[in-house]
Amino acid sequence: MIKFLQKGGKTQKWLFGILLTFVCITMVWYLVPGGMNDPTGTPQQGDVATVGDEKVSALDVEQTARNMAKQQFRGQVPEQVLPLFMRSAAEQLIEQKALVYEARRAGFDVTEAELRDVLRQGQFGEMFFPGGNFIGQEAYENAVQNYFQLGVQQFEEKLREQLLWQKLLSMATTGVAVSDAEIAKEFARQNVKVKLEYAVLTNADVEKLIKPTDAELKKYFEDNKSRYAGAIPEKRKANYIVIDRQKVLEQAKQSINDQQLLAYYNAHQDQYRTPEQVRVRHILIETPQPGPDGKVDQKAVDAARAKAADIAKQVRSGANFAELAKKYSADPGSKDKGGEIGWVTPTSGYVPEFIKGSLALNAGQTSDPVQSAFGFHVIQAEEKKPAGVKPFNEVKDQIAQALAQDKAATELDALAAKVQSQAATEGIDKAAANNHVQAFHSEWFTRTDNLPGVGNAADFMQAVFTAKLNSDPVSVRVPAGYAIAVPTEDQPAKTPTFEEWRSHVEQDFKQAQSTALLAQRSHELADRAHAEHDLKKAAKELGATLKTSDPVTMSGQVPNIGAMSGPASVAFDMQPGEISNAIDTGAGAVVFTVLEKQQPSANEAAQGREQTRETLLQQKRQQRLSMFIADVRSRLEKQGKIKINQAELNRISGGSGSPLSGM
Repeated sequence: MIKFLQKGGKTQKWLFGILLTFVCITMVWYLVPGGMNDPTGTPQQGDVATVGDEKVSALDVEQTARNMAKQQFRGQVPEQVLPLFMRSAAEQLIEQKALVYEARRAGFDVTEAELRDVLRQGQFGEMFFPGGNFIGQEAYENAVQNYFQLGVQQFEEKLREQLLWQKLLSMATTGVAVSDAEIAKEFARQNVKVKLEYAVLTNADVEKLIKPTDAELKKYFEDNKSRYAGAIPEKRKANYIVIDRQKVLEQAKQSINDQQLLAYYNAHQDQYRTPEQVRVRHILIETPQPGPDGKVDQKAVDAARAKAADIAKQVRSGANFAELAKKYSADPGSKDKGGEIGWVTPTSGYVPEFIKGSLALNAGQTSDPVQSAFGFHVIQAEEKKPAGVKPFNEVKDQIAQALAQDKAATELDALAAKVQSQAATEGIDKAAANNHVQAFHSEWFTRTDNLPGVGNAADFMQAVFTAKLNSDPVSVRVPAGYAIAVPTEDQPAKTPTFEEWRSHVEQDFKQAQSTALLAQRSHELADRAHAEHDLKKAAKELGATLKTSDPVTMSGQVPNIGAMSGPASVAFDMQPGEISNAIDTGAGAVVFTVLEKQQPSANEAAQGREQTRETLLQQKRQQRLSMFIADVRSRLEKQGKIKINQAELNRISGGSGSPLSGM
């Protein structure tokens, strides 16, 4: 990974904002089982597309679409809506494979160190390295299989692909800049303040005006009977045992002695070897990227080399490296830190030329210009450490945690199997007592309720609601560890009578009526305020609540209005005294007049300049990314590297139209 373009400070902020948010959204969609490659490069039956030699199978698309739908529906996905997600899923997978293809073509690679880093971060870190400690190889393999339905090798390969296209997108945003004029204009737009007087009509206010009769409610109930079918959900009672993973882990920790730790250390010293490493800072002088014809402006390259050589000469003559970095370096992630990069190792993931140039230096030395795909680097070594092995005492706690995690995973599975077996023959209570774990006897609960010791575990609820009453106990993994359960009683879902559901029907009726009534009254409020040039008078006549805001910017919020960046942003284009149209706030509607409009001061503009610059940079980088992805996609299609099977796509999506290009 080009870490000097991604590491720390402001660069890290925008990269996470642009890429990692997208990764979080798409990770589960993307990490789904895929098929074998088709060496012909032509979509076969059952394949939606091919990208290079990689295929996008209908199965891949269906699984991705299902995961997308699960996120939107927050649970069970109605089969009839699945085709609506198919084309978006196909687009997603084709673009990802196109980016991986382009990244490999450009020579990017992913090291083992980079793979380990991503597994230690974010949601993966919480799953595989809780508290900073590895859960153990067996538990890792089980987690990958259970959560992603993948083997470890397949899972890690898909992660590598994801990291590859992240690197490509990172490179695509190199060199994005904003001008002082753009910064000034954007700061003014974001920091103008308006003070509003506004009249509020809420849904609750309007609902109070609606007084339905029993006859109206009964008719509404009959007209919407399908809406209330099965409205009273199925309920069950269950007896269950919870086996606490943490208790098993604590017991495992206590059973491991120093002799075992030392034996593991001696047998696995390769895990604790530290490579040669050097702590460096650098100055990057960028070179131009190839033009559409693939050629590079050699004069510009020579000028960049000469500039880098002159900087190296200045450093050797006693110039301050940090000041030169702040002045000349094109690496936004390190220039403000005086060019500081940190420790570089043979596997640290920087471009090879940079690694080689860094490791060739001794402490205190400054390199001649080192050329890479990004330009010329002037590198200064601040400290150097030889290769070695971490001492036992330094890694003792780490080993203890890993051994305990491995042992606990095995013992937890064994204990769960033992308790399940005993519960089947001797009952829940006796099995719990025999194994010193807690038994629970629930009251009635639905699939969405929280249960003591279990919480709202979807897998547990699915198992309990599908098992036969008083049958053999089911064993289910839950957040706390394991639950062994037997459902004992059942109340099937049913459609309520009008009398049972009257309060719900009344609320639904009022909500349905209030939408139209709110729109009518809010527009009447705006019309009267405009006609009379008096918002206060119109508010009184319509029974609206009149309020006054504090001065607020576009990034602020106002009670009963919400975010000023939404529909209410029209206030920033209005002049004092103007009255707005009716604005829907979601919870009601408002009409406002601008009382005051305040422009930001020169001092405020100076103080907010850097933040505005970062905001604009992020926006421009997002635009650059969108254009870059579209360009990669278009170019690969023209080169015949992307081929789409329209018939297969239509089959799985149930339609003939398509937003996919090239069809």
